[in-house]
Amino acid sequence: MKRTTQSGVFVLSTGREIAANRWILGVEDDGSISEGYDGHVFVNSPHAEYEPFTDIERWEIADYMIGRWTDWKYGMPPRKE
Repeated sequence: MKRTTQSGVFVLSTGREIAANRWILGVEDDGSISEGYDGHVFVNSPHAEYEPFTDIERWEIADYMIGRWTDWKYGMPPRKE
C-alpha cells in the first residue's frame, strides 16, 4: 500500500485505489472501514460499495494503520510510505 501525491489516495498492491480524507482510515463496529472525515472510503471502481476488500487488501490497510499508531505510540514522526 502506497500513498500517492494525490491528497488522501492510496494504491494497494492489487491496483485498487482508495481515497481517505487526510490518509486516515478506521474500523467501524460492523467491520467496515471508514475515513477521517465523512466516513466513506472512495474506491476506484463503479461498484466499490459491493466489492469487499480481499484478504491481502485488508492486511495491507491494517498494517499501514498499525504502523502509524505504533510510530505515534513511541513518539516517532509518522511514516509516509
